[in-house]
Amino acid sequence: MSSPAALPAPVAQPRAEGAGSARLSWAPADPTAPGSDGPADSIAGFRIYVGPSPDAMQFEASVDDPMATSYVVERLPKGTFFFSVTTYTKLGIESPKSAAVSKSID
Repeated sequence: MSSPAALPAPVAQPRAEGAGSARLSWAPADPTAPGSDGPADSIAGFRIYVGPSPDAMQFEASVDDPMATSYVVERLPKGTFFFSVTTYTKLGIESPKSAAVSKSID
């Protein structure tokens, strides 16, 4: 059985910039969680998604540290933003997005 090809990292889309920020945090990940093929396909990091609604989130950044537990989204303009996090493996397989959370920037 062959391993699936690694997926390319998503490309961040430009958005309006402002002075707001949002700190996202999550529980530590188990780098060898069930469903991985062991160390060869363990968790490699996280991907952050941001958007004006849960259905319109776009890729923001990759956190290439499997032990990371937070990320700060900076330069947000005024408005309400929704955020979600995924994990990705060394082979590039990405998990489903976490439940969306929101923050209003004044």
